[in-house]
Amino acid sequence: MLPVFFLLLWLASGCNPTKHLKDGEYLLRKNSVQLKSDQSITRKGEFKDQLSALIIQQPNSYMFRFIPLRTWAYNKRYEKYRYEDSLADEPKKRFAQAPVIYDSALQRQSAGFMKAQLFNRGYFYARVSDTVRFRKKKAFVTYRVETSTNYLINEVAADVDNQYVNAVITEAMKYSVLRKGREFRYELLETERSRIATFMRNKGYYKFSQENITFLIDTLNKAYFRDIANPFESAVNFLTLQRQHKKPTLDITVTIRTEDPDAYRQYLIGKVYVFPDFISREDIRDSAMIEKKMAGVTFRYHDYY
Repeated sequence: MLPVFFLLLWLASGCNPTKHLKDGEYLLRKNSVQLKSDQSITRKGEFKDQLSALIIQQPNSYMFRFIPLRTWAYNKRYEKYRYEDSLADEPKKRFAQAPVIYDSALQRQSAGFMKAQLFNRGYFYARVSDTVRFRKKKAFVTYRVETSTNYLINEVAADVDNQYVNAVITEAMKYSVLRKGREFRYELLETERSRIATFMRNKGYYKFSQENITFLIDTLNKAYFRDIANPFESAVNFLTLQRQHKKPTLDITVTIRTEDPDAYRQYLIGKVYVFPDFISREDIRDSAMIEKKMAGVTFRYHDYY
């Protein structure tokens, strides 16, 4: 075991991934995500991993977390690799890995992606701060995420400008994914939009589409904000809500509108034709074919059987 330890120590001392960096360049050594929330987060580890996956620049891989073996392989043939566009042209090149040089613009962009993801998950007032620490030509980036409180779904209503379609939408809403008490996410709106459109088409509204569906979100909790003209009362009530460890709620209105009257037209099955020995589309208009009608269905044959 001792010889293996000294071998690893020798490899670590000889694998200097920063040896070819220019002045002002730093090797991205590590990304860290620190997650803080006012409320408990279900599956916090998974949530943290999802935020980490949004970071554009990822550091080089390290054997045993401290030996940059793949970067060492790149530096060994640095003069050859630096003029080539890709390291994936040959199998032997795929192992080599160019040093990841820290980019502050990508750091800020990654923080923006995190904030957008938090907003999409109902954390409307989340804050993301990104900082970097430099040490010995290496950069250590930290993303501090304060989620604040996410919203829960309260009331869900439908606003339809057609009484016949309204009856179908009312039936569709019985199976809605937008359920009271559920944590709000924007992806739920897309799921609901697709589900309603499919439900409508299955009811015969053949030309109804997802474009006919929009959502109105109201985050004003009227139980706590009775006097909207009084910002002081609003602030006090919101702080009271937080002290009671209650999550704020939002109301959702599903709006159905169209400028195409055919989208509200319910289609019924008309004539039904069966071609038992179908050859080509020409059979549809071939007057020489045998034609028989049974129970409202028309059968067309080349040879009757």
